[in-house]
Amino acid sequence: MKNLINRPVRVLASASLLMSGLGLLAAGSVSAAHADPSYTATARPYICVGSDTIQDLFNAYSGVEPSVGPEPIGLPYLAPNYYPIMHAAASSTAKNPDSQMMSFDALDPHLPAPTNNTETITPIINGVTFDRPNGSGDGRAALEAAIDGGTFSRSTQPGTPEPTKGEVDCARASSSSGTAQTTVSTASNQMSGMPFASDAIGYAYHCGTAADCTALAQLPSAVFETLYGSGAAGGGSGVISAGTNGWTGSAPLLGCAIQLGSGTQKTFLQQIAKVSGGPVIAVSGSSTVQTNLSSTGGSQCTGLEENNLSSFLVNGPGGSFTNASTADWVEPTSIGNDSAQHNGVAVNRSGQSGEVFFATNGGFSSGDGIAGVQDAWWTTLQAAATPGTTMQIALKPSVGETLSINPGGGDAESVTVASTTAASSGVYTVTLQSPGLLNSHAKGETVEDLSVGPALAASLTGATWSADDAYEGTQFGGWLFVFVNSAEINGSAFTDNQGLADMFYSPLATGGTAVICQSPFTTEAATFGFDTHLPDNGISGEQNGTCGDVEFSGATS
Repeated sequence: MKNLINRPVRVLASASLLMSGLGLLAAGSVSAAHADPSYTATARPYICVGSDTIQDLFNAYSGVEPSVGPEPIGLPYLAPNYYPIMHAAASSTAKNPDSQMMSFDALDPHLPAPTNNTETITPIINGVTFDRPNGSGDGRAALEAAIDGGTFSRSTQPGTPEPTKGEVDCARASSSSGTAQTTVSTASNQMSGMPFASDAIGYAYHCGTAADCTALAQLPSAVFETLYGSGAAGGGSGVISAGTNGWTGSAPLLGCAIQLGSGTQKTFLQQIAKVSGGPVIAVSGSSTVQTNLSSTGGSQCTGLEENNLSSFLVNGPGGSFTNASTADWVEPTSIGNDSAQHNGVAVNRSGQSGEVFFATNGGFSSGDGIAGVQDAWWTTLQAAATPGTTMQIALKPSVGETLSINPGGGDAESVTVASTTAASSGVYTVTLQSPGLLNSHAKGETVEDLSVGPALAASLTGATWSADDAYEGTQFGGWLFVFVNSAEINGSAFTDNQGLADMFYSPLATGGTAVICQSPFTTEAATFGFDTHLPDNGISGEQNGTCGDVEFSGATS
């Protein structure tokens, strides 16, 4: 398989080039395209849009990161790094043999922190100009419109809806969608998602008072449930008073929300709801969270770009909330994306002059930090457990962890985990170490994982940050996906577009393994801070995965 051609493909599309007749991009897209990928008319690539979590990695898959062009003002300079280009098989019978993927960033790659989200792109020569998809949800929505002939406009600050049919081939996503199944639908209007790596989701924080820094670095899920929850357990305003609702700090704790289309935000809320044991947080979309935080008395901190923690400092601690200057602040964040910025393989948007969250290859600024949610997970028995060595619960504990059965009850006891296997979607059979269960327990009784979550902070020290496999696999981890048109990777339709299967879908890829699942692209994923394994993390549909195999078919935006 011809995968490796070392040449840059992301070139500066200046106004002079656009008007010179070289055929790089339509002249009408001068303000829209900037230095996004460009190509000649004889080599139409697969166009990918969506998540900003993995946009830098997909730029590398396209040949170079950062984009060649003007550096964002106020950010640490990073010279372009060139990478092997991801290609479909040259010998394929596809309509696009030897084709490559080109990825358009969620926001203009040459602005540090845009003040609005009104940008457009023109990805295909002489094609349609439409809203720049910003986030996993936007990427899937643009792809969905490209499949069924509908129109697309972004989820936040939408412009004029435009048809994208034939304009988008794949969507980057840091969240799952649709129905979990491994059978690819052949319906012409459906999408299928293939996982290729994992990310850890933690939270960024800023201490308004030095005394609260320790408390901020060890927050349980109950605190986030209160900040973002729309149910009885939390007001959901993004504000917790000092010393209440599990918050032990001396100043108010305020929560920020990522922009509406963020897959990282959606996955984080799903995990919080899972840990809390109920659908406390509206996770079908983040609009409820955004509304609650923007209401009177709320934190007033929404719509942040997750790959720019400097904007978190500007819009959080420097925001409009009455107690902004003395409050403590938190925001969900992608550990992989932050690691790539810190390690100097992606532009450090968190190192903006005057608001540096962390330095490239260096430490955090005073009062700033990133941590993983520390928690004792609890769930309920999915089947009655009699004295013995196994039980079924909707929780995946690690080997050696201690579980408390019905704590406080007359038949309470503690057991130690020997192994776990997936029994069904979201349910695990847990094998216990001897002597196992001594008491009988009814279905629905409480099981608590008394272990404290892995210390993610240990991975975020020194000159190079690394992925934390344990954290990603057992608690707040999530798979990363590429979504494509189901019909184009299955059945008779795929024979017209073998290249798309070669790139992302292992069962029909030339050679039997999708290019994205092969070296050197797996190495690049690790370089950009992501775990190249697909750990069983307890999310429905994210168990026992294989890179390049469909996990979500019939997906929606």
